[in-house]
Formats: sequence, C-alpha cells, structure tokens
Amino acid sequence: MEKKGKCYCCREYRVYYIKGARNFIRQNVGYCALQRLPVDADDGCADWQRGKGRCAAARLDDGLRTLREAEENLAVLRQMFREMLEEEEAGISEN
Repeated sequence: MEKKGKCYCCREYRVYYIKGARNFIRQNVGYCALQRLPVDADDGCADWQRGKGRCAAARLDDGLRTLREAEENLAVLRQMFREMLEEEEAGISEN
C-alpha cells in the first residue's frame, strides 16, 4: 500500500487538542474520519485526499468578505444617521 501524503494535510484528518489554562494546545495526533482510527499527524495512507477549504487563502477570502459586508452595513447606518440628523435639524430650524 503506497502512502500518498501526510495525514495532517488530508481532508479526513481531525486534529486532537488538549485544553490548557488559557487556550487549546494542538497535538501531533488526530483522528482519521475515513478509517475511523486515531492516527499520527506524520502518518499517511493510500486513501489520502488533498484538504479542501482549510488553506490560509480560503480563510483570508472569508475574512475579507466579512469585512466588506461589515463596511457596507456601516455605510448604511451612517446614511441613516445622517438623514435622522438632517430631519432633526430641519425640525429645529422650522420652530
């Protein structure tokens, strides 16, 4: 059986963490969802599959999309507050 890649890069690998005092500590062992067995991060197998959606670029794209959405929401709120302020100023000047 030919090993294709390291487990820690596999789509089916789930890493184990230990709870520390203030954070979680990543371990060098995990769980293979395909074989349903505990595995070492540096192991490999013939069923290895390239991980999807776990790369830094995907996280960066998600973060940028979230920031753009937040920016759009802030622009809408800013416009609403400007309109409210203009209405109040118009009401004060009429009196």
